[in-house]
Amino acid sequence: MAYKEFSIESAILPNYGRRSVKIEGAATAVKIMQNPSRATEDYIQGAVTCIGAANRNILFVNASLEGLNDRLRIAGKLAYAINTSKRRGTEGFEDVPMMNPWQFALEEDKQGGFFKRVWEAIKTICRRIIEAIAHLIKWIANAIAGVDTKAQIKHYKLYKEKKSKLSTEQMKKVDAIKIKAPKWKMKTSDVSNFMTTALKRYEAMTVTSTEGKDVNALSKLAASGDWSKVDLGALSVLVNDGEFKTAKEACDKMLKEDLTAIFGGNIDKTKASDLVKAKFVDNAKKEETTCGEIRKLTEEFACLGETSLAKEAKDAISTLHKHQKKFTEYTKSIDKFVTAANKEATKDIKKDDKDGKKNAKVNTNAIQNRLSMITNSRVRYNSYWTGLMLEVQSMVLRYNKSAHIAMKFYLKELKVLDKNEKKTDKKDEGKTTESLFNFI
Repeated sequence: MAYKEFSIESAILPNYGRRSVKIEGAATAVKIMQNPSRATEDYIQGAVTCIGAANRNILFVNASLEGLNDRLRIAGKLAYAINTSKRRGTEGFEDVPMMNPWQFALEEDKQGGFFKRVWEAIKTICRRIIEAIAHLIKWIANAIAGVDTKAQIKHYKLYKEKKSKLSTEQMKKVDAIKIKAPKWKMKTSDVSNFMTTALKRYEAMTVTSTEGKDVNALSKLAASGDWSKVDLGALSVLVNDGEFKTAKEACDKMLKEDLTAIFGGNIDKTKASDLVKAKFVDNAKKEETTCGEIRKLTEEFACLGETSLAKEAKDAISTLHKHQKKFTEYTKSIDKFVTAANKEATKDIKKDDKDGKKNAKVNTNAIQNRLSMITNSRVRYNSYWTGLMLEVQSMVLRYNKSAHIAMKFYLKELKVLDKNEKKTDKKDEGKTTESLFNFI
C-alpha cells in the first residue's frame, strides 16, 4: 500500500462536521458547529457560559417547585380538616365550600402561568446543554488540530528520533530542571484508561435521557393527550430498577454510582473540578515538578504521540455527538408534551380508581408537577455530566501541555529546536501551565 502521511485533522473532522441538532430554538448550536473560527477560548468560554445558564434555570425550577410543594403540603392538611368536617356535617361548615389544595397552592396563578414558566425554563435548560455540548465538540476539535498540538506531535517525533544521543550526564542535567506545573500523579497509560472509562460511562448515561416511565408518559401525553391513564405512582421512579424513590434520590444515586465507577473509592465531593483535580494532581504538593518526573510519569512523553492524541479526540467527540443526539430526542419529547400540557392546563380529568367503583379527580397540575420534578432532575444530571467532561478534557490538555514544556528542555539540550522555537521555549520557562487555561 502506498505511503500516506497521517493527518490528525482527517481522523476527527468526519465526526464533528455532521449536524445532529434539528429542533426549534437550537439554531445557535448549529451555528457553533458550523463556525470556522479557531479561537479555542471562545468555545470554552461559550461552554462554561451555557452550563452556567442551564444551572441557573435548574435552580429557578427547583425553587419554584419546592415552593409549590410546600404550599401543597399546607393546603393538603387544611383541605383534609375542612373537607372532613364538611362531609360530616359539622356545625359551622354548612356554607364552607370543599377545598381543593391545588386552588390554594396556585391561588395567584389561575391561568396556568406557573407551569408554563417552569416548562419554559426546562426547555431553555435543554437548549443550553445542547449548545454547551456543541461548544465542547468545537473546542476539542480545534485544540487537537491547533498549532500547539501540531508542535507537540512534531517535537515528540524529534524526541523519539534523537533521545538516544543524550548522554547519561545530559539526561540527568535536564531531569533535574524544575518547572512550574501541577504535581501530576497519573501515568500516561492510566490517563488513557481513565478517559476510556469516563467516556463509556458518559455514553451509557445518555441512555437515561431517552428511557424511563416518565419519558414514556411525556411521549404518550404529547401524542394522545389522554391524561387519565397516567400512573402518578409510577412517575416517582426515575429508573426502572425495581426501587421506589423520588426523582432527586434516583438522580443522586445514579450520579454517585457513575462517579464511583470513574473515580473509584468513596466519593466525598461532587464538585466536578475538585473530583478531576484530585484524580490527576497531588494537591498536597506545590505546583512545581522536574522534567525527569514528568518524563517518567508520561512514559517518555507518550501522551504527545499523534495516534494517541487523535484517538482521544476522536473518542471524545464521537461520545459528545451521541449525547447531543440522545439529549435532542429527549428535548423534542419535552417540547411536544409542553404543547399538549398548555392545552390541558385548566382541566380536571376523571380517573377510575383500582376497583372501578368510584371516580377520583386527577388534576393535570398534579401530573405536571410530578413530571417537571423528574425532568428537572434528569436535565440537572445531564448538565453536571457535561460540566464534568469539560473539566476532564481541560485537565488532559493541561497534562499534555506540561509534558510538552518539559520535553522541549530535552530538545533544547539536543540543539534540535530552530530559532523561533527557542524563543517560544524561553517564554515558557518559569511559566505555570495553569496560566494557559485561566479562561475557565
